[in-house]
Amino acid sequence: MKQISLRLLTLAAATAALKQGDEALASSSALLQEQVLRSDASVDGALIRHSEFVKFEQVPATQIACIPDLPLSFRQTGVLLFLGMGLVFSILALMLRGCFIPAPATECAAQRQSRRQLEVLNGMRPLLLTYVFFVHFPEGLPSLAFQLVHPGWPMQFFFVLSGFVRRYSMEGKGQFSLRSSLRWIALRTLPLLPMYYLGITLDYFRLVYFGDDVNGGDNSSYPHAAWVMSPLFLQSLFPVHFCGKPTDQPIWNYAHFMANGVGWFTASLVWANCCFPALYNLLDRRVRSLHETVAVLAVLVGCRAAVECLHPEWGMWGNGIIHLYAFAPLRILEYASGVLASHAVEQLSPKARHALGAPGVFDFTLVFSMTSVIYIILHHLRWIECTGDFFLVPLWCFFCITAQLGQEQQEEEEKCEQKGRGCSGQSVLGGLQRLVSCWFLKELAPCGFAFYMIHQVGMRLLGHFHAPAFLLTFGGNFIGAWLMGVTVHHAYEKHASRTLQSLLSPPRACTANKEAPTGSV
Repeated sequence: MKQISLRLLTLAAATAALKQGDEALASSSALLQEQVLRSDASVDGALIRHSEFVKFEQVPATQIACIPDLPLSFRQTGVLLFLGMGLVFSILALMLRGCFIPAPATECAAQRQSRRQLEVLNGMRPLLLTYVFFVHFPEGLPSLAFQLVHPGWPMQFFFVLSGFVRRYSMEGKGQFSLRSSLRWIALRTLPLLPMYYLGITLDYFRLVYFGDDVNGGDNSSYPHAAWVMSPLFLQSLFPVHFCGKPTDQPIWNYAHFMANGVGWFTASLVWANCCFPALYNLLDRRVRSLHETVAVLAVLVGCRAAVECLHPEWGMWGNGIIHLYAFAPLRILEYASGVLASHAVEQLSPKARHALGAPGVFDFTLVFSMTSVIYIILHHLRWIECTGDFFLVPLWCFFCITAQLGQEQQEEEEKCEQKGRGCSGQSVLGGLQRLVSCWFLKELAPCGFAFYMIHQVGMRLLGHFHAPAFLLTFGGNFIGAWLMGVTVHHAYEKHASRTLQSLLSPPRACTANKEAPTGSV
């Protein structure tokens, strides 16, 4: 009770200071609350909350505009939640069975030939997912590490990476027809559903049983519309602010932060995948030179950055009716940039491919990228406040290109050795590239999506069950979350995805290409 009272007092002090215009008092009270959360060794697990709610960085003094919520009870909303899941499964089944065209054996054999996975990019996923975990649960982080934790840039990297890998895996597969496009979209959506819906379901029943740990134990303050929108992936198309109780903080009740809020990334990725066949066909038909590819990429990057440069107040979290950070069209621009980067690789000359894949190029790009991120975070540059654009999309594209070309040179070296030709006999990978593509990270990568989708609801459940303090603070928290992710992946996700595909997909159809797992988080 003492800890709860102290949190309430500090929050009240911050609110009062904001109303009076005393910014110094507001900052000190918020800092006091942050220190209490990080220094208390006996963290009350029931109050573990999202880091954005912990810091109270952008709490406006007056209520912002909002959309009226659905006039339904929370349990009635649950019925619509599961009906929405059933509707999505039905639509995907129609897309798969209605678009089934028996293919000759030669075509099936060609489709089964998949390119080698990009091991370095696979290895980056667990590292960045762990960073995302600390964004959501920074309790107990050392002071220096706490200063370097900021949401936004890892998600931007993942969207660029997803587009890059999609295009990389489709090289030489031919263009899409309308039927093959629908089937491709359905086959890429199905593997995401088991974990996506599991996270939403766990969060729903968590609130039914325990109540809302952010809004004081009253789950009626959650926007009920979010539970109807999430199974249909609509929260990323309409990341809007709904009205809650008069006592709610103005920053609460955004649709994309509820119903296992981390799922907004998956929803945006689904819509991005829906655009991929048309984008792939367009690039294959119209963009045939490297100069054209670079020009189109520059336009996409400019469109993505333009919104952040304009810095619309109505698009910021806690300032307007919509939050552009989780707005799918902006994320699709990042995804399309990754697709164009992969398209550009095919158009590079042999000399350029050899130069960009040389040892040390990837290492330099990685160090330069991380240095740029740290500089932006420490200097609190204004452009990261609205849409999460760090203006680093071109750098992430170049990062993916060097990763692919470095691996291709290593593969050529391996083939040379197998044929007994005059080879150097040494790895052409740089030191950091070998480290990131190590065995441990590659084995952990397939479990990344399961880890991401349940880490937030899993940690909150641990808090509700009063787990030991070491499982809720730095060290034990992310290790425990990864153990949950690995267990759920091997015990549930793999089997559920295969079962869904076998049930919904026609048995005579060619099996889907085994793509690199970097297509999703």
